Amino acid sequence: MKRVTVDVNFEDADEDYIKIAFALGSINGVSETKFAPNAFITRQEAAKMLANTMQIQAAFAYVSNKEMGYKDFDQISDWAKPAVQVVHSATVMRGVGDRFDYNGKFTREQAISTLYRMLDQGIIDYPALRGVIITDSPYDELTYYVSRNEIRVDFDETKTGTNSIVKWVVSDWRTFDVTNKTPFDSRLAVAVYGFARNLKPRDFDVAISGTVKGKSTKIDYGYMTVTTLDGDHLLSFKLKDVPGYATIIGGYYYGYPQKEVTAKVIK
Repeated sequence: MKRVTVDVNFEDADEDYIKIAFALGSINGVSETKFAPNAFITRQEAAKMLANTMQIQAAFAYVSNKEMGYKDFDQISDWAKPAVQVVHSATVMRGVGDRFDYNGKFTREQAISTLYRMLDQGIIDYPALRGVIITDSPYDELTYYVSRNEIRVDFDETKTGTNSIVKWVVSDWRTFDVTNKTPFDSRLAVAVYGFARNLKPRDFDVAISGTVKGKSTKIDYGYMTVTTLDGDHLLSFKLKDVPGYATIIGGYYYGYPQKEVTAKVIK
């Protein structure tokens, strides 16, 4: 949190753990300014929080209710249905008998059980800001600004220490032909390779070729727009308000229903 600026201003909650949950995308509050810290959580709200947190790193599919068999599935709120399908297919959260019990209270016992399943399966390996930007934290040179729909990454090589992202990317940077003719520039290397899982650079040459030449490149991934070398920022991620979730496990997909990401350069 020393390197993360969280742009959220709940009038009724200002604790660091709430800011962390917001930064991870787990929670959004009940409005732009209210968190409702003493409110009970329903099971469909719990499914939403869990899916928000694990989406990009989880292997999931939107399984049909024929497979799930919940008699109350049609009564689940539209905003929660994708989350219920995600947590079911990832075997993190299941129903109560033949119902999901969508409006039932999410108990302390259930919370422990579901979080244990998530962690035991190794679904989450690294922190993911707003649930979608894997950060491989901690790295000394990087700082982050996180708001509801935007993540900005800043880079300061003078902060290089024991946990250095520059050391991590050097070997990869030198192995690709496109970089062999280019002098090593740690800022450019970090922009591409430090966020490889978010940018798909090995599959999408423009993310490499433009950035290594020091040119700002804007790419539309469907659920977000990424800009490399965005002014003073190393990277900026603008998140779109699209239904459903994004995942990079077993393929790079997003949305509800799920469709494959097709990265497009915005000129």
